[in-house]
Amino acid sequence: MSTNWQVGNATRPLLWFDNWGIGMLCSLFNPEKDNLPEFCNMSLVQAFHDLPSLLPQPHTLLQCTLLLSLQNLTLSSSPDVLRWRWEPSGIFSTSSAYNMMITAGRVKSNFLSVWSFKTTPTIQLFTFLWFRNRLLTQDRLLSWNCITTFGCSLCNSQVVETPMHLFFTCSFAKDIWQHLHRLRSLPLPLLQDDCYDTFVHTTNAASGGRNRAIVYFCRLVALERTKRKNFPRRKTLHKDYPS
Repeated sequence: MSTNWQVGNATRPLLWFDNWGIGMLCSLFNPEKDNLPEFCNMSLVQAFHDLPSLLPQPHTLLQCTLLLSLQNLTLSSSPDVLRWRWEPSGIFSTSSAYNMMITAGRVKSNFLSVWSFKTTPTIQLFTFLWFRNRLLTQDRLLSWNCITTFGCSLCNSQVVETPMHLFFTCSFAKDIWQHLHRLRSLPLPLLQDDCYDTFVHTTNAASGGRNRAIVYFCRLVALERTKRKNFPRRKTLHKDYPS
């Protein structure tokens, strides 16, 4: 995310869909809300005094860090300021935007090996978009006001689908990770960066089996996510894992 709010009176930042702390809350947590319009438009100042009670129980180090930072959050009478993170001044410039895009485009060669795995182009693209934070998950669609309902089609819980939920906290994803851990001794990941590091920071010889397992994991999630739109959950999830 290239912008963040410098909080003053907290009237402008949205609680769930703006970066006013260490990230967008809707991407870090999986909130359950019945009143979607109120949920989407809740400002930070509206929820400031009850903020800890509005957030789910933390499960990751990042979520715990966020909750601790809330204890030191104070409001002032000054207006909120939207800052551009790629300039020390916080003011947008075309040169910093250009440098940001050039830097973001430098993907390491090991990561690009996702395109060499023997799977369908759809799964390759799904895996690539996941690592590049470009999947059209519900948190992104909600922030653009493109959808009016939400819920995870894999575990049937009434949470906003985020990458964190889809790949790590969803019961369906946890089942697959546990299966791969038993079958391939794949370390159980806590965050997306754990999977990204497997691709980028190890040699092909050492990581080939693990990379293949991660691509297989993405394949199961992608196929099942598509099927759940119209079809019930499969009874057997892992019977076709290649030896």
